[in-house]
Amino acid sequence: MESVFIFKDTIISIFIISLVIGLIGSIVVLKNVTSVAGSISHAILGSIGLASFFNLNPWIVNIPFALAIGLAFFYIKIILNNKDDYITSIIWSLGASIGIILLYLSKNKSLAISTYLFGNILLVSPIDNLINFGLLILVLLFFLFFGEEIKISILDEEYAKTLNLNTNLITFLAYLLISLSVVILVKSLGIILLIALFSIPSLIALKLSKNFYTMILLSIVISLISFILGFLLSFKFDLPLSSLITLILIVFFIFSNYIIIYFRNYRKN
Repeated sequence: MESVFIFKDTIISIFIISLVIGLIGSIVVLKNVTSVAGSISHAILGSIGLASFFNLNPWIVNIPFALAIGLAFFYIKIILNNKDDYITSIIWSLGASIGIILLYLSKNKSLAISTYLFGNILLVSPIDNLINFGLLILVLLFFLFFGEEIKISILDEEYAKTLNLNTNLITFLAYLLISLSVVILVKSLGIILLIALFSIPSLIALKLSKNFYTMILLSIVISLISFILGFLLSFKFDLPLSSLITLILIVFFIFSNYIIIYFRNYRKN
């Protein structure tokens, strides 16, 4: 009971993050913008390095920078209709390179680099959870006001246009929320785990579910289970939590493929 009290902020954070991941991750996977989410997570190293080097408040620098990167990717991918990844690759490579150099030159270079690459959800504070909860509210409001529009525009964009739905507005807001999610969650999760969480749970859920909302629910459950298992194994064997969760997600992904193959063969027989 005492250990539960000690890690209460971590436990609260796990539930909040699982909800955010289930909702945003479903959009990332269905819109096929996993590379965009990954690019944003690497590009914001630029603002993280800038804030660390000049000893500025990270939130004041990181949030506007992440939103600007999201807007840039939206303009490139949607407005200019540029489907090539080389421009986004250049942007995130530039941001990551500058960020890592600035982090290296800053006074707390080793702590800063390891924190943002690998994260540490065990060190979340009540303030971090308050910010995470604010993010969850924004994501829930997005789905509350645009739930059906999101589903239609993601699953069949051409049909959405025939219904006069503003698909560009929905995509624009989705890009902003993806950017905001990345910059807020990267401190707790780290870049490596963040990319895995944005893709793997929703990919598994996509394979096993029959509709959009079931996919979201299943993605939330998968994220939550992977967090809990990773937390327990990390606590028992003193292993890095982020790496454990990533490995658990990969095992789940492989296992889900075997489940699908088994049921397909079962139906044939």
